[in-house]
Amino acid sequence: MQGKIVRLFKHLQVIARHKYYVAKYCFKFRMYFRGIFHDMSKYSVAELFPSAHYFTGTMSPQVKERQDYDGYSYMSVHHCCRNTHHYQYHVDFTESKILIIAMPYKDVLEMVCDSLAASIVYAGKENYNRSIPYDYFKQHMNGYAMHPATKAFLLYVFKEYEINDFKNLKHDILSKKYEEYIKAYSKVYKIPLDLKVLKPQED
Repeated sequence: MQGKIVRLFKHLQVIARHKYYVAKYCFKFRMYFRGIFHDMSKYSVAELFPSAHYFTGTMSPQVKERQDYDGYSYMSVHHCCRNTHHYQYHVDFTESKILIIAMPYKDVLEMVCDSLAASIVYAGKENYNRSIPYDYFKQHMNGYAMHPATKAFLLYVFKEYEINDFKNLKHDILSKKYEEYIKAYSKVYKIPLDLKVLKPQED
């Protein structure tokens, strides 16, 4: 019991640090409301106690949960369905397709702030450098069901941050850049699904 309480309070400390950095970065983009109310669902019963159970302090609890459920994460589904700064929120399903739209501009910026904050919290301030967000995203992006315009924009922002910090990350520059990426791609990307694999076995 004592171990569970310790993990809970340590997890709350990580959430607080993460929210501090998200707010710090969001404020640079003048997104004050988003910075303050970022990730409030982490305090819900569905996320808080499972996260404390899987807490390590070096990675997201969702990663550990997936190890127990063959890659599935209940916490991730709950979280991404309630927070628009996650690309999964902007993915829809029909009977035969996955439908993906580009994330709204401010949602992408909040995702940037979220990624920067997660990088510094999990890497530790002493080990953090500005190349980490770009390297992580580039390494994993091919596995994301994310609109290509959003991917291209995030690559641009993370690389610009790596080179120049926030010097050139200004609204007037970024909003025009994102519009250019969106115009270069289809509005909705449709990925066919083969649902025959889900056919129930016959008696």
